[in-house]
This record gives sequence, structure tokens and C-alpha cells, in this order.
Amino acid sequence: MRRVVVTGVGAVTPIGNDVPTFWKNLLAGKNGIVPLDRFDVSEYKAKVAAQVQGFDPLRYMEKGEARKSDLFCHYAMAAACQAVEDSGISGKVEPERFGVYFGSGIGGLITMSAEMQKLLEKGPKRVSPFFIPMMIANMAAGNIAIRFQAKGPCLPVTTACATSTNEVGEAFHAIKEGRADVILAGGAEAAITPIGVAGNIYINAHGTGTPLNDKTETQAIKTALSEKTADILVSSTKSMTGHMLGAAGAVEAIVSTLALHEGVIPPTINLREPDPECDLDYVPNQARKVQAQMALSTSLGFGGHNACIAFKRMEEE
Repeated sequence: MRRVVVTGVGAVTPIGNDVPTFWKNLLAGKNGIVPLDRFDVSEYKAKVAAQVQGFDPLRYMEKGEARKSDLFCHYAMAAACQAVEDSGISGKVEPERFGVYFGSGIGGLITMSAEMQKLLEKGPKRVSPFFIPMMIANMAAGNIAIRFQAKGPCLPVTTACATSTNEVGEAFHAIKEGRADVILAGGAEAAITPIGVAGNIYINAHGTGTPLNDKTETQAIKTALSEKTADILVSSTKSMTGHMLGAAGAVEAIVSTLALHEGVIPPTINLREPDPECDLDYVPNQARKVQAQMALSTSLGFGGHNACIAFKRMEEE
């Protein structure tokens, strides 16, 4: 059994399209939820979302490749390219020992929505011949493996919001047990579409997003651990406006890794009135310098697909 270490990270998020920007904004308590501007939301209860902004896929892929792939694949490729560069592994691992464990909770929902609209409005002949390979959830893993000539194990997991936590955990076991030397692990999601927002059960069935739609960015999400404020709660673990779905676990793994490496714990923003019965230290509103030795990340996916991974700080040897 071998020691497994994190050697590189990459991220595309609503508060930064690379890890340095993301980490800086996270520590500063930046809120990524803004007015939803990707389509007309006049008839929607939810009018805010945590949207990736200013992202250019052509920094990571050719125009033709981008045109034939869904946005979730663009995000996946960008994060993978960043992680490979950060790790410095290019040319240092045998292709057959290089794996890709990269999943998506939903896959190409943008492509699905667009092609279904074509079918209904213009008929079957107008549906793109690239529809299926753009839509299926395993395509991010396949594209990444092709790009980096990773010919080892390739595992695209789909376990809802636990997707990328499962990917990281399974990658750990594969390396530890000798089935691969290096694995690119993570997840990607691009689900802010008309049908995706309309079908969000927490916002539309329970209406929890409605009271916050007219708030400013810094007020757009109010997290509270109290029954008294439950009526205006938009929880980052329950709502499409704040949760990264299949990508959530990977970003949480990055945060856990950096918190141990940098000796600082990011803040829980907008925590104003904690429940006295919840007496844990949630690091409210401001980051704190703490040299923690271990971090635990849990992900709860629809269908009972739950996962938990633990990280330990590696001392210099």
C-alpha cells in the first residue's frame, strides 16, 4: 500500500476561474451569487444564481473542439489543464499508469435543452449529430483522457452531488492499491438553464429563493442555523443558486487541501445568528489562521449516494 498525495489543483467557480483567484476570494468572504442573467427569468421564482463569469474556453481548447462539446466539458477541461500544470506531471508518467476519474451529476443539460427545443420547433432533421456525445455525462472524462494521453483507468461517476467526492475517493484507492500512479480526479457541472432552474425542487416547490431575489450580492445568501430564520434560508447545500452539484466535492477537496497547506480556514459568510444548540466553531464571517492537521469533507447526493473523504497534512521530510 502506497502513500497518496495531492500534487496539483484546478478550478473554475463562480468566485474565480483559477485556483489563486478562487482561494483569494473565498478567504475574503466573496459571495458568488448574483442576479441570473443567462436567460429571461421574469416568470421564475428564482432570479439569482451562482454563475461562472468571464470564462473563456478557448484558453484551454480549440474553437472546433469547444463548439462540439457542452459547457460542463469546457469547465472540466479548464480545471484539468490547471491541475496538470500545477502538478508538473506532464511527461513524467507512463500513459498506461495515468488515469482520469472525472464525473458529472447531470452532464450536458445545456445541450439537452437546446436540442430538445430544436426538435420541437424545427423537427428531427435539425438536431445536431453531436447531440449524444455532447450530452452524455462521461464525455468530460473521455476528453480529458484524450487530451493528456491518459491510457490508464478512466471512471466517470454519476452520484448526484457526491459525484466528485466519490471520484477523489476512488482515485485514492486506485493509486494506493497500485492500479495507477497518477489520476486526474474531479467533477464538472453546467446546469443553469431554463429547464434546470425551473425544475429545482427547493426553489420552486418550497419557495426558499423568493425572498432573496431582490437583495444585493452580499445579501443574496443568508445562512443561519436557527429556526427563526428558516423562511429566508438559501443553503449552499440545498439550492442551485449556491451549490455546484457534481462539482461540489472536488471544490471542497481543493478547499480542504489548501486549508491544510496554507494554514488558514475560510469563513462561513453571513452567519449572524447561530443556534445555541449548535455549538461548533463555524469560523463566522472572517477567515482564521489555524494550522490544522486534518480535514473532513462530506457530500450528500440525491438517492442516498453519500460520500466522505479525509485529508491529512503531509509534513516536510
